[in-house]
Amino acid sequence: MTGLTLCLEQHTGGKVVNSIDAPLWKLPLFVKSGAIIPMTVENNSVQELTGEEPRIFDVYPDGDSSFTLYDDDGYSQAYQNGEGSFTEITSHEQDGTADIIVGKMSGSFEGMKSERETQFIVHTYAKPQSVQATVGGSEAELQEVADRAAFDDAAGNVYYYDEAPANSAYYEGAGTGAPRLYVKIAATDITANEVKLHVEGIVNRVEQEIVDDTLPMAATAPQIAETSSSAITLSFDVPEGMQADLEIDGMLYENVTSPFIHDSLNPDEEHTYRLRYTNTLGSGEFSEQVSAKTDLDPYRNVISGAEATANSYEDIPGDSYPPQNLVDGDLASQWYSNWDDQKYYTEPKIIDIDLQMAYQLDKLEYINDGTSQILDHEILISKDGVHYEQLDASVWEKQYQNDFEFDGRIARYVRIISHDQRFNSGNEIRIYKVDGTDGFSEADCNGDRMLSNDDLTFLKNYMGVDQDNQRLWNQVKEADFSCNGIIDAYDLMFVASRLEGGVRDPKDEVSGMISFTADKTQVKKGDTVTISVNAHDLVNVYALNFELLLDSTKLSSAVCPDNVCTADSPFEAGEFTEGMLDYSKSGETTVDGNDYVRFYGAFSFVGDSGPLQGDGVIATIELKALQDIDDIGMILNDVQVISSGGTIADATWKEDGGEEEPGTKPGEGENPGTGEEETPKPGDDGDTGIQAQQGTLLALFAAAGAAGMIIWRRKARQ
Repeated sequence: MTGLTLCLEQHTGGKVVNSIDAPLWKLPLFVKSGAIIPMTVENNSVQELTGEEPRIFDVYPDGDSSFTLYDDDGYSQAYQNGEGSFTEITSHEQDGTADIIVGKMSGSFEGMKSERETQFIVHTYAKPQSVQATVGGSEAELQEVADRAAFDDAAGNVYYYDEAPANSAYYEGAGTGAPRLYVKIAATDITANEVKLHVEGIVNRVEQEIVDDTLPMAATAPQIAETSSSAITLSFDVPEGMQADLEIDGMLYENVTSPFIHDSLNPDEEHTYRLRYTNTLGSGEFSEQVSAKTDLDPYRNVISGAEATANSYEDIPGDSYPPQNLVDGDLASQWYSNWDDQKYYTEPKIIDIDLQMAYQLDKLEYINDGTSQILDHEILISKDGVHYEQLDASVWEKQYQNDFEFDGRIARYVRIISHDQRFNSGNEIRIYKVDGTDGFSEADCNGDRMLSNDDLTFLKNYMGVDQDNQRLWNQVKEADFSCNGIIDAYDLMFVASRLEGGVRDPKDEVSGMISFTADKTQVKKGDTVTISVNAHDLVNVYALNFELLLDSTKLSSAVCPDNVCTADSPFEAGEFTEGMLDYSKSGETTVDGNDYVRFYGAFSFVGDSGPLQGDGVIATIELKALQDIDDIGMILNDVQVISSGGTIADATWKEDGGEEEPGTKPGEGENPGTGEEETPKPGDDGDTGIQAQQGTLLALFAAAGAAGMIIWRRKARQ
């Protein structure tokens, strides 16, 4: 198959043609050989046409081809009811003889004109030997005229051959095009008469002048000069007097020049190349094949689908700059902080990005071409969207783009805090995951990138491990969802509340108190003593934890060998906590140079069960006296209750709502006389001589039921 241009150029199909002459005045339009193109007279608007104009068919005879012309009134919906006309045009060319037939028009529509003139433009590189026509089966005597003017003046049944027709009637510099035959057939009833044109002596191939007497030598393989994620650049030499043809993935690119940029490619995609030389006699042998692959997509690891919020943004009707623009992948969109709200010129501007899943993070790119780049900033990460860990506090000094490396940290949420006392803006914040990784549940803690009961097993094994345990902390720290430096009941709640279908109606409000009471006032060596852990006025408690420290020279666990219980709980759970996970642990520790038995209590519901409400015995623990004891000293830490919505409240016992001072004994008091058995409180009969110390918290979130970000740290144990 061949194709023609307006000029004397002809190209075979199945290849890409390069170096086409296309000045500003000429559109490089290619026409398939054999094409039949219906046309009409020149006009500025279809409203100028009446339907009585000549039918014009621009034909490139080559073998067999056909075309069906459809027409209707051009303005109404009547075509939906079948109103319209159809005309079939066929062209048959063989050995230089062509028959072009315009069949009878069928169908009708309102305003249709049936008396129409028919014109043909037949493309042939030589003047035909014979031109004949029939209308309705009868011969139409055709007269040859000398030029276009005579052709236009004639009423019909004329033809002329133009060896160099003007490319434009309006621009003389457009030059001339390929030769063609013009034929005009007088008007006839096109619904009743078929119009046939018979032409002999058609030449539809351009013979190229041969000036070379030998074929080109075999080409040298092209060199891969450069690659990117969307292009491969090749370089090669072309001998003088020849053109280079490049085969790319089996498709021939004709007449290419070096360097050749193969662009608009996909990332990480392999392509093959062979080069050959061509002269007027023909083409030489192809070179050896070379292959190259585009680079990986530099943005392949940018996490998509993120949602961004900010405490300040410009929201003008019809001209909004929301924070979502920072993660929409569009560098043309922007976020602006609120220009008019003066408090954000002194208070921090906070941008939170929810990645929708947890990811192992690689890097962050902040791009800004707006008016006010973020400079003084912090970068924090979180898994739960409440507790954040600071990774960076610095000043971005580069123009347009600044980067930060996460070094593989895991998070679902990324927070950027700007401390600039001025307006801020940004085009995009790109957050990249580590190459080859995918998103997973933010509640995964055992590293298998899945949320399952295996994560509960992990928490059971490492409950109570804190950041002072250098041997274990690195392997468990990703389970510290609250970023408080210890694996506790909040972390247990975070996992358990998402299992078994999850909590359907999470509660934020939570409150209550927990007390610790003993069953004996005087303890002799070898005796056992039972300590009860008691709940008072609990509201919406889904999980709870506490740390109880006892002097290891006075007491030891009656059920845990060497005071160590890691597989089983050292506590006996009460009926009140029936159905809760008991992941409590015991062991020995040293605080401020003193040796203690450490009992770490951790209880939680799973899925949509719970919560605890009211009073009850949480658990009891059996202890053995190692000496006569007149005063049992208890140090209590981390006495907390947690809601299914993630709110943490201090649950340390406070008599009559008053705060308990460190090292003081809980105040005595009597229970209301309800006639029912009450949960024992500190100060009940049998609870004398027990000293409770509220220990080692530097800061404690003590407002029961309050929600929000909680930041606190434990004092490091010695």
